[in-house]
Amino acid sequence: MTKTHRARTGTAQRLERVARRIVSRQGAQALSVRGVAAAVGITPMAVYRHFPDRASLLARIVERGFAALAERAAAAMAHGDSPIDRVRALLLGYLDFALAEPLTFDAMFTTPRPDARRFPADLAAGVSPTAGLFLTAVREVLEADATDEDAFEAAAGLWAHGHGLIALYRAGRFSLDETGFRSFYGRSVTRVLLGFAR
Repeated sequence: MTKTHRARTGTAQRLERVARRIVSRQGAQALSVRGVAAAVGITPMAVYRHFPDRASLLARIVERGFAALAERAAAAMAHGDSPIDRVRALLLGYLDFALAEPLTFDAMFTTPRPDARRFPADLAAGVSPTAGLFLTAVREVLEADATDEDAFEAAAGLWAHGHGLIALYRAGRFSLDETGFRSFYGRSVTRVLLGFAR
């Protein structure tokens, strides 16, 4: 690796670290090329040597977020003794990530992005690391129950249940504190999964 290449790589990594910090602390709306450049100590034009625009910088942060979520989900699922336990563990890991990184979570799931993955085509194509884990676990549940239910729709419904509860909690629609909400979420997910496994 040449000195110039090392310098370019180092600058790109610093830009990414700063952008990730801005998104995690202030939200995606606070991210700007000018702000990142100022924090790193370079000109805005220099940023464009590494990222063609703000959208590409945000896309990198979002992809890192999905990688972190997938890692957390995989670790949680490793402790599941059965397919249904693994689905529940993934949904609980999803909650953990959402509460630990709320503004990054928003950037990943609620900030409109032209490159956002869409159901069901992108899920079927296997381009989402997190959704891929979830779909595999849901398929295991369906196979264990010998049901012909559509795995994609089943996975979307279960995900929507967990995500919807998190969105309502984040919007202040629960009077529960975080501990209380975690308990409620766990019970609700378990109740839905018991009906799902039937």
